[in-house]
Amino acid sequence: SQGWGNGSITLLGPNLEERVKLTNLAQPMDAVLLPGERIAVAEQNNSRVTIRNFQNEIITTIQENQPIGLQLLPSGKLFVSNRNGCAEYDLNGTKGWKYDRPNNSHDVMGARRLPSGETILFVNSDQKNNCVRIDKDGKDVGKPFPLGQPYYNPAIEGVSKEEFLVTDYNKIQRYSLKDNKVVWTHNVNNVTSLQMLPNGNYLYVIQNSNKIVEITPEPDSIAGVVGLVGFTVHT
Repeated sequence: SQGWGNGSITLLGPNLEERVKLTNLAQPMDAVLLPGERIAVAEQNNSRVTIRNFQNEIITTIQENQPIGLQLLPSGKLFVSNRNGCAEYDLNGTKGWKYDRPNNSHDVMGARRLPSGETILFVNSDQKNNCVRIDKDGKDVGKPFPLGQPYYNPAIEGVSKEEFLVTDYNKIQRYSLKDNKVVWTHNVNNVTSLQMLPNGNYLYVIQNSNKIVEITPEPDSIAGVVGLVGFTVHT
């Protein structure tokens, strides 16, 4: 949950029972589980990323203006996206690679590092060509291109070196960079979180109904729908 100073992050176990709850967070926009029973949290209103243990004690604080997304990279570093770009940090908080948007436009809605090493950013300064692709040096790869109407703070997930998923206002799309087109669509409204599971299924959260849904992408079938605390469970 979010909130101006009383937001929280909950970690559920395999049985979907609460294992950990981090509280008193300032507008948590994203969180990622780290090795050693730690969780990184992007607190947008405090312009910081905190790394906390399961007892909610802050171990490391990273000062980052308006952080909106987090990703643990295969290198063990933390990828942080903010309203004006993205950066990499080690888990001690030391900054490495960094990318800022031209003219400090603060137009980033979401970003994700792909398995290829390239980074995808969605921006709102150009409603037609809203998807930007940059290489490991922060240089543009091709020209920006259009991709639907991503939901506020869209979730992006790399599927392969050439494909990624993104949440739209009323659907989830899988886009092929090789073919330059959408190759799969799942119709659903108000998705705020998206993850590809080790079994190849996709897991997402529907904001308005507060449900977690797992789907098998091909064929597009629902593997299960689980309501969170206080909501009906459907299987």
